[in-house]
Amino acid sequence: MRNHLHHLCAVSIIAITPGIALAQAGGHGQGDIVVTAAPLGQKADETTTPVVTLTGAELIHRRAATLGETLAGQPGINFENFGGGASRPIIRGQSSPRVQVLSDSANVQDASAISPDHNVTGEPLLLRGIEVLRGPATLLYGSGAIGGGVNLLDEKVPTYVPEGGITGAAEGRLGTGDDERSLVGGATVGAGPLALRVEGVHRRSDDYRVPRAFGEDRVHGSYNDTSTVSVGGSWIGPDGYLGVAYTRQRNEYGVPGHNHDYESCHPHGISLHCGSHGEEEEHDHDHDHEHDHEEEVPFVKLRSNRFDIRSDYNNPVPALEKVRFRLSFTDYAHDEIEDGEAENTFLNKAHDLRVELTHAPLGGLRGTFGIQQSGSRFQAISGGVTHTLNTDSSNTAIFLLETYSLGNVRLEAAARQEWQTVKSLITRYPSIRHKPFSASAAAIWSIGSDYSLALSLAHTERAPSVQELYAYGLHLATNTYEIGIVSGNSRLAEKVSQGVEKANSVNLTLRKTAGPTTFTIGAYHQDFDNYIYAQTLDQFEDFRLIRYAGAEATFTGIDGEVRHAFNDQFALSVFGDYVRAKLKNGGGDLPRIPAGRLGARGDVHVGPFTADAEYYHVFEQDRIAAFETRTPGYDMVNATLAYRVELGDKRSAELFVRGTNLTNELAYNHSSFIKTFSPLRGRNFLFGLRGGILSKTKGTARRPSALFRHIEMLQGDRPWGTFLDAGTGTNSIGWVSGLATDRWVAVTGAAGHAVQVRDASDRVRRPQDRIILGNWANPTLLAGERFDTILADYLIGAIEGFAPYFQERMFARLRTLARGRLYLVGLEPYVAERPETPDGRILCDIGRWRDAVLLQAGERPYREFPMEWVLEQMTASGFRVVSAHRFPIRYQEKFVNSQIDMCASRLSRLGDRSLAAALHARGEALRQDALAIIGRDGGLRHGFDYVIAAEKG
Repeated sequence: MRNHLHHLCAVSIIAITPGIALAQAGGHGQGDIVVTAAPLGQKADETTTPVVTLTGAELIHRRAATLGETLAGQPGINFENFGGGASRPIIRGQSSPRVQVLSDSANVQDASAISPDHNVTGEPLLLRGIEVLRGPATLLYGSGAIGGGVNLLDEKVPTYVPEGGITGAAEGRLGTGDDERSLVGGATVGAGPLALRVEGVHRRSDDYRVPRAFGEDRVHGSYNDTSTVSVGGSWIGPDGYLGVAYTRQRNEYGVPGHNHDYESCHPHGISLHCGSHGEEEEHDHDHDHEHDHEEEVPFVKLRSNRFDIRSDYNNPVPALEKVRFRLSFTDYAHDEIEDGEAENTFLNKAHDLRVELTHAPLGGLRGTFGIQQSGSRFQAISGGVTHTLNTDSSNTAIFLLETYSLGNVRLEAAARQEWQTVKSLITRYPSIRHKPFSASAAAIWSIGSDYSLALSLAHTERAPSVQELYAYGLHLATNTYEIGIVSGNSRLAEKVSQGVEKANSVNLTLRKTAGPTTFTIGAYHQDFDNYIYAQTLDQFEDFRLIRYAGAEATFTGIDGEVRHAFNDQFALSVFGDYVRAKLKNGGGDLPRIPAGRLGARGDVHVGPFTADAEYYHVFEQDRIAAFETRTPGYDMVNATLAYRVELGDKRSAELFVRGTNLTNELAYNHSSFIKTFSPLRGRNFLFGLRGGILSKTKGTARRPSALFRHIEMLQGDRPWGTFLDAGTGTNSIGWVSGLATDRWVAVTGAAGHAVQVRDASDRVRRPQDRIILGNWANPTLLAGERFDTILADYLIGAIEGFAPYFQERMFARLRTLARGRLYLVGLEPYVAERPETPDGRILCDIGRWRDAVLLQAGERPYREFPMEWVLEQMTASGFRVVSAHRFPIRYQEKFVNSQIDMCASRLSRLGDRSLAAALHARGEALRQDALAIIGRDGGLRHGFDYVIAAEKG
């Protein structure tokens, strides 16, 4: 019957801990979002540098065909567009190969790092979330993330068994600006410990429209056709899962700006020569650039097959809190086709292995250590010339992250050592080995309960990429002739190939995380030695001769967002970013750096309607490198309107429309290699309809609904209105999210619970719903808010583990938030007195043994309170009791094993090993006795749960 795992594991449930609160489940205020890519599960507000997260409805509305366009508009994030088929994100002025794209913390391995016309293979329409890491937070993911990391969160490997056996969603999309027709859908089915996931996308879009001031009404070669299918399956237990998935992607997209007039261009030293050698130097290089659009536009035909194996497991042995395993294999290919023939073919067979081990607290330290190994065989096959040489690459790394708390200050240190080998398959070029080392240190100071200040220092090193080392030849897609570090050096000097890129950086982040006004502002400075960039040596018309070279450079910038919630329904944000990147010693500005940006955004939530509108101005970019031209500024206006319909039985549907570039302004992206050939999209309206079975539960264990059914009976036909889940968990949020509420707020004091609740509510969380990691002892938490319904699900007993004796004040605290009913769920104590029945005695012995282990391990056990005491305290605090009812309990095998296994993981903390051994032996004896009774009698019958309903007196 009742499973008390979630409320008896004292250290893993809702608690009163110093915490930070407040944020919507979206990208604009994210204090509640726990970062999956952070090994210790920090919230977005606990990281040393700003983290941008996109989840829930905001992600659904903003998703585009490419990753760069999906993220565009977030503070500190820009993109380099290449028509409608490819765009890579730019983070604080830096893009690939300094921005690493991850798939649930494993590397995405394609050809996007080679050139901006190569698309990132992650499919935005199949993502449940995106995390963007900046600064030292990216250190653990390798030198390829020196500028930032983008973690793509998908559902292709199931991590839960759906309630009712099935969950899923489908969506149709129609776009006016490019005639987009898209279908996306996915379903997860499961039984017992097994779950199966199937999902897919089919998209067709034509060349996108642009303002007529461009001279054409469309950008020719900007179409994008994509088909992606994933199939995955998992075994899921109470402590973790093991799963595998296969993903197949087929993509065809045009390449705008391609120009054959430059096929004869080649270098003479550091000068560019276009034309035959038999012609005189005075030869007129003018070319007719009136494109014949009747000719076929070159296009990319992409094929990707990827296998993923993933596993997370909690408390596998006493010394480890968590083990995380990621293994992927990728078979990637794309052809660049012109006039029906493949001019260039790129092949990449790659693998990535990553293991993370999070150790139990040791002398106040919490940390993660791990190993990563990746390899790639990259080949470029050309019918004419190729600009990248064939290579075998291997990278092995070890990494470590440790944190330590000193009062209101949390210290953090991390290090990563890599060993990289790049072997050219061209015999005249040597194998090149690098050993980049990176380290960081940070301090986060909690100033009162609302503010925090974080300072981080980092030294990072990056080995040159294959493109930077070996590029040589024409690349007509970007209108360049490229020369690599090695391929352009006839002497192959050792210092040329062995030098790594080094950066020393400082990041300062100021946050306010509670109250109506919240903000995150980050400032940073990076000082590079041997910064490797594409230096333009010469230019002929729109064609450039570039050489990858190292130089001293600096990046300095600021980004942030300030948000004010005027009430429950309306909020306004102001956001912006600016970066200045230049060469030192008077070398001028670096190329293709995004211009500054400043904007405002408002969002409204009224019943089933949600709406948002944003305006931002991109300033003129006049800080330009040699051979660059200025890019004029522009204004961008976007808006979204959505209507959600509850269909009952945890089913819902949403109709939305999102308009972008509503003023139809002609806008050019300074970061694009082909900005003059491929302006940004003109006015576009995207219509979407999404619906499905949206309930889900984490793991295989779930609470029977008898207690919640009783609450529903007591509620009758009263509206739930605004709902506060004051001590949230996966069971309560699964119930609350299925009610017809206007909005809900779920509060937890444990970061691990926040992750579970976020995942459990991911598909049903609306823009107005919030998950908060907060401190009930903090008077500013939810200050000024009122709720029609409040649920305190085992909250009173859980407080003891973190804020002893706060229980009496908790009722008065909840009364300040109550406008309607309070429903309290609790458990009658069963440890204090010795029961008379065999079932009661064995349960009492397990409870006393559990409490002894937790106390010896330095933790406070869960403290039960009898219903009579709770009734007295509620009355004394000004509540009028409406109903009080007890429910008998029958404990099963899962409860016994969970209690003993949970405590066994704490025994490693005991300094007295003989005592630890004796307690371990006693626990196993209790397990054997209890399971014998359960096997004979069908359970342990003892004790009561209770449900109390009360209103303000």
